[in-house]
Parts: sequence; C-alpha cells; structure tokens
Amino acid sequence: MRVDPAAGTQLVNTTSAVPAVMRGRPMAGWLRVPSEDLTADTELARWVSLSVGYARSLPPK
Repeated sequence: MRVDPAAGTQLVNTTSAVPAVMRGRPMAGWLRVPSEDLTADTELARWVSLSVGYARSLPPK
C-alpha cells in the first residue's frame, strides 16, 4: 500500500507493516501489511483509509 512517506516510518514502528522492497530497494512510502492483520473489516478499512487519503492528497497527473 502507498502511504505518506513521512508517516511510513511511524507505521512500521507501531504496526506489523514493513517497508515494501522493489527491485531490491526499500521504497519510502510503500508498505506491506500481513494479510492475517487484515481479517477484521475495521483493520482493513483503517489501512484503506490511510492509503486512499494519501493518494487523494497527490496532485493529479
């Protein structure tokens, strides 16, 4: 999932999320959340809200 890079470190430190690694490099603002932590609708909604909120803050392409 994509989140605000400024919030990414805090999320990694306070949740089970880990930085996403693409082509061998950790990507700032991209996280992987274990699927077992998304089984409750409230948890899934929380992560989706974080990601969608960040995506909406970006300028249109």
